[in-house]
Parts: sequence; structure tokens; C-alpha cells
Amino acid sequence: MYTLNLVFDLRRNDGLFGGDDPTPGSPLALRKSLNWLELNGNPTVDPTLPPPNKFDPETASWTDLGQAATLLLPGNPDPGWICLRAVHDQRGPAPAAGDTLQLVVSFGRPARFRQPQASPFTHDGSPTGRIVTTFAFGPQGKNTSRGWFFPLGQIAKRPGHPKLSHRYEFSVGLIVTWGGQKFYYGEDPEMDIAL
Repeated sequence: MYTLNLVFDLRRNDGLFGGDDPTPGSPLALRKSLNWLELNGNPTVDPTLPPPNKFDPETASWTDLGQAATLLLPGNPDPGWICLRAVHDQRGPAPAAGDTLQLVVSFGRPARFRQPQASPFTHDGSPTGRIVTTFAFGPQGKNTSRGWFFPLGQIAKRPGHPKLSHRYEFSVGLIVTWGGQKFYYGEDPEMDIAL
């Protein structure tokens, strides 16, 4: 499992995600903003399971892959689920009842790349399923002890040759409703898929 960690700072008004949150209380990897995290252990864990088996990203063990511009996902072993995690910088205001977050993700291929699809995800997770390019979650209150966790799915479309990769650009947008006000954040990461 791989997760893009997004820390937003309500004290900023530039639409950018905040820097790393130095506040103690969470593992260091979970306080890094715009960093890709890799789950230590079983990469095929299903983060969508309901309780009592529900995956908890806040207590899981993660390896921080750093603030890389592009994540290269291996073909073997299977990378498992691709997820996003959003959390507020604890130096800013604390959440209150009724505060919500809406997340929208949209995938596409760069113009110079020639893979035959715009996203590695399909509606049913099969290689022959309909391509899914856009994900919309919320608005919803926190769904973890610290913030929000969004599983996008597992990679269904892969390159047909071991020396080729597929490259996807995707935009992430957050609308945070906090204390009756709206805050907006956006980012444009990249992801490469190997066979």
C-alpha cells in the first residue's frame, strides 16, 4: 500500500498544502506533507474493510519515501492499494464538530506519453474494466483519529513490457469547511507504473 500524505495548514491562504508538522504526537512519517508513504508489512491489506477489521492508517507502520516528484510503483510485488491521507497541521486550529473535508482527484496521462488509457484504475479493479479517472469523496467529517483517509483502489492497468512504464499525472483538490469557513488546497503529483 502507498499513501500520499497531505498536511493542510488553516493559517495559510495561498491554496498550497502546508509544510511538515513538527508537533509531536504522531509518527514522524505521518507529519510529513506531500510525501509518499509505503506501508510496512502486507501491501495487499484492504483499507475499505468495516470494523472490526478496519485498517487504521494512524497506527500502521509506514516508511517515508520522501517528497519525490514522481512515485514509481513496482510491478512485482503488487503495490496493493493506492491511498491519500489528509490531516490538519496541529499548530493551527483544532477541528470541531461539523468540520468537513471534500477531496477530488482526477487522473490523466501526460500528452507525450502513449499509454492507451488515462488512469491505472478501473471501476471493478479488473484489467478489462471501465477506466476511472475521477474520484470524489465527501464532504465528510474525520474518518480516522487524526484526519481523513481515502483509498483510491488497486492498480488494474499495467504496461505490457517489463522495460516500459506508464506515467499518470493527477490533481488533488481539497475543500475544507472549518468553523463555517471554506479553505481550498491543491496539488499536482505524478505516478509511474511499472510492469
